Amino acid sequence: VLKGTYKANIAIKGILKKFGYVLIIVAAAGVDIALYYQTGVSEPVFYVSNTLAVWFTINDFISIMLNLERLGVKMPKFLQDYLQKINKDK
Repeated sequence: VLKGTYKANIAIKGILKKFGYVLIIVAAAGVDIALYYQTGVSEPVFYVSNTLAVWFTINDFISIMLNLERLGVKMPKFLQDYLQKINKDK
């Protein structure tokens, strides 16, 4: 998109990735429910699925910030430093 072209294969890959996230979270919810039945606690607590959902959300937020930086959007200094550190680690 930066060069004026739209790459459908990149968009499809991103959509499939998000669909994969949903499947993983659903499977983790199944693990949480199985743990609920095995431990006999009074109500189900979705630790595994919630942790994964938060992890995927943070990961996507970082990806969005990196893409905005590539587009030239001005970021606060602390975000610029963090994004540069992430890019350097890749």
